[in-house]
Amino acid sequence: MPSIEIACLDLQIPARPRRTSFELVYEAGLKSHRFPSRFQSHFDNFTGCLYHIGNPNLSEASAFFAYDVLSVASQDCDSNFFEFSDAHATDGRYVLDLLLSQSPSKSIIFTTDWQFGPEHTLYFELRSLQEFWRLHDSRKLILNAAYTIRYGALGDDTFESTVE
Repeated sequence: MPSIEIACLDLQIPARPRRTSFELVYEAGLKSHRFPSRFQSHFDNFTGCLYHIGNPNLSEASAFFAYDVLSVASQDCDSNFFEFSDAHATDGRYVLDLLLSQSPSKSIIFTTDWQFGPEHTLYFELRSLQEFWRLHDSRKLILNAAYTIRYGALGDDTFESTVE
C-alpha cells in the first residue's frame, strides 16, 4: 500500500490546515509512520513537522495508507508514477501551498512510499512548487521518491536526482 508523507522543514508547531477531502494527520517532529521507512534516515537530517496523507475516512489509529488518494492510473503500481486523483488534487495543492508558505526555510519534502512498488529510492531537488505540479500533471513524479521543494524561481525546468 502506498503512503504519502510531507515534511514541513523547520516548522516547530504544526500549521492546522482546513478540512480536506483526504485524511491528514500531523505532528511536530519528523518521525515517519511507515516502518520500515525509506526516508527516516533522510528526515533525521532535518527538523520540522510531518504531515501524513491518508485515504478518506481512515482514523488516526488505523493503518495509514493513501491508495484511494491516487488516480486510477497511478493505483497500478506497475505504472511507477504518482498522481493525485481528480477528487483529491485540489486539496493536495492546497496542503503543499500551505506547508511551503508555513515553513520558515520555505522548504518541504514530499515523499511517496509504495511497499510493493519499485525497489529504488530516489531523491529529487526541485526549485519550485510549480515545477512539482508540472511534473505531476505530466505523470513524471515517480513512486518511492522524495521531492525537496523550495520556494524559488518560476519556470526553472531543471532538477537533479540521486539514487540511494
